Amino acid sequence: MNLRATAKRLQQALCLRGRYIQINQRQYYSEKTGRMGTIYTVCESVEGDDGKRHRKVYAESPAFGDVVTALVSLYNGGGD
Repeated sequence: MNLRATAKRLQQALCLRGRYIQINQRQYYSEKTGRMGTIYTVCESVEGDDGKRHRKVYAESPAFGDVVTALVSLYNGGGD
């Protein structure tokens, strides 16, 4: 099973537990390498003390493996 399939399954398992985790990706231009790169972000929308919704970022990395590691940590009860 590849990493994206593993991440999707972990994301679905967290949804069943009532945690709605988002995996976002954005691109940037690297002056150092001279090409485009991708950064993955694992975040959750939570309600703050003021009653507004805020994004809580758990991980931000150019490696998708770090996204899976963050999801496993959240699934095992970490990240709070």
